[in-house]
Amino acid sequence: MNVEKTLAEIHDVKRDVMIWYRSAAGMTELAGETVDKQYPLDLWEMSDRELDAWMGDQLTILNDVIDPRPIASEITSHRRFLGPIIVKVKRLIMKALNLYTHSILERQRRFNGESVALQLAGFIRIRRIQARLDEITRQLAEQREMEALREVRDGKDGGNPS
Repeated sequence: MNVEKTLAEIHDVKRDVMIWYRSAAGMTELAGETVDKQYPLDLWEMSDRELDAWMGDQLTILNDVIDPRPIASEITSHRRFLGPIIVKVKRLIMKALNLYTHSILERQRRFNGESVALQLAGFIRIRRIQARLDEITRQLAEQREMEALREVRDGKDGGNPS
């Protein structure tokens, strides 16, 4: 059995799966159907790359729904003849209630915006810390490699430090 050939085949399969995974638009494309059921995520089992992508997606979702205030243009009706009347009545009710709910929802909007900004800052900070840790790890590996080379060289020189 040729171990190198087997390892090369495994590498090719992993590469193909990763290309397919990265090219998928989202969960729907990966599953081949709409996933309409919520399932618990085990964030501890995610790789760093998966966790980064998930956090970015969640921040985007949170950013998109910062403003909890209703939008008049979103009020619609599927009824053919009564629909326009129902929409007008709903919009009038919304305007009347807006006098009471505007200040509360505005405070909620500001809170949501600050929460998303704080989460984004934490995400960016974690990325920077990870980059610094990676750099320190690289430098430490280089230093250990240099020390090992010195020990080998000193061993060949008969133990005489130069």
